[in-house]
Amino acid sequence: MKLSQVVARVALAGCFLVVGTVTATAEESASEPSAQAASDEAVSLSGGPAATADTAPVAAPVEADATVAQAVTPAAKAKSPWGGSSIGYGFGFSAVSLDKASGQTWNPYVTHSLAFEPRWRFHEYLGVRLRIDVEQELTNSDETIKQFEWTWSDLNIDVNVGKGYTEPVTGINVNGSLRFGLPVSKASQARTMVLSLSPGLSISRKFPVLAGLTVAYSGRFAYQFHQSTTAQYDGTGLSCGDPDSDECAPFLNTGLRNVQTVLAHGPAISLDILDNLSLTVSYTLRRSGLYGNDDYEIRDSGSGIYLGTLEPGANDITARYSQLFALELAWAPIDMVKLALDVSSSYADLRPDGTYQTPFFNRFTMVNLGIGLDIDSVIQALNK
Repeated sequence: MKLSQVVARVALAGCFLVVGTVTATAEESASEPSAQAASDEAVSLSGGPAATADTAPVAAPVEADATVAQAVTPAAKAKSPWGGSSIGYGFGFSAVSLDKASGQTWNPYVTHSLAFEPRWRFHEYLGVRLRIDVEQELTNSDETIKQFEWTWSDLNIDVNVGKGYTEPVTGINVNGSLRFGLPVSKASQARTMVLSLSPGLSISRKFPVLAGLTVAYSGRFAYQFHQSTTAQYDGTGLSCGDPDSDECAPFLNTGLRNVQTVLAHGPAISLDILDNLSLTVSYTLRRSGLYGNDDYEIRDSGSGIYLGTLEPGANDITARYSQLFALELAWAPIDMVKLALDVSSSYADLRPDGTYQTPFFNRFTMVNLGIGLDIDSVIQALNK
C-alpha cells in the first residue's frame, strides 16, 4: 500500500449490513491494492470507515449509496422512532493477502472496525440517519503514523424521505435523501474540506420471487467545499517566508488536486431467499471531478502581482473514474442480530500502464465478515 493510494470503504445495504471495500484513486490510478476507508455511496457491516480515505495526499473517495440501501433492503420493523438504529462490528482482509506470490512484495491487509448508525424517524416520510465508523489495521499500515492506530471516517448525516413514494399502477418506488458530510477524518481535514453536500435518488420495484426480489437503480451527486484546491501537509519544519508564495507551495501542499464533485450511480439487486436470508449484488460507476487548473493563479514571486491562470494542457486530468462491485450474503438468525459475509472490489478504471482493470474480482478485492445489532430490538428484548 502506498501513500498515493486512496483506500475506501463504502456503504451498501441498509440498517446494519457491513460491506468492506478497497478503492484506489490516485492522480491517475493506483498501483498497489490498499484497503481502508471510503466516501459517498453504498454499504455495510463488515467493516471500516464508510466515507473517507486515510491518506492525506489523496482525494476523497465516494460511497456507493445509502439510497441503494433504502431501495434494496426491506424496511426495519420500526417499533420506535429510532427503529433501524444499529451498531456493527466488522473484520476484513484483502484477497491478495492469502497469496504471497501475488506481487513482487507481499503486503497483506487485515482490518477490523466499528460502525455506528443512529436513526430517528420524525414521520413516515421524514427521517434522519447518522453514520460514522472507526477502523484499525491489524497488519503493518502504510498509511498511519503509528502502528495499530485507530482512524475515524467522516460523519455523514442523511435527511431522507422515509419510505418514499410508490406509484400504485407500476409499483415503482421513488426514494431520496440529502447527505451532509462533515470532515472528521484526518484525510478530509488534510484536504481542507469544509462540507460535502450530496443529494441522492433511487428507483426500485419489488417482484414476488421467493421471499421477495427487489431491483433498484440509484444515483448520488456530491459537491465538496474546500479551503484549498490541493491537499495540505500537516506541517513542515522548514521556514520558507510568505506561505502564499510559490516558493512555499511545495512545502505546504501535495500538488494533488482535491475532488470537487462526485457522481456515483448504478444498479442493485436483492433477493430474499428466506425471510431472514438475503443475497445482494450491486455495481456502481463513479466519476470524481477535480478542481480545474484554471483555478490556480500565477503570481510574480517578488511583487505578488497577478499574472493570469494556468492553462490546462492537452493531457490534463480533469476527473478520476472508478467502479465498485459488491456481493453480500446476509442472515438474521434473530430479530436483533444480523450476520453478513461479503466480497467487494473498489478500484480505478485504469491500471498504471493505461490498460483497463479487471472488473469485479481483482487485486483490490476484499473479503469481509460482519455482525450488526439492531438497537431497537435489543431494547425491546431487555424491557420484556
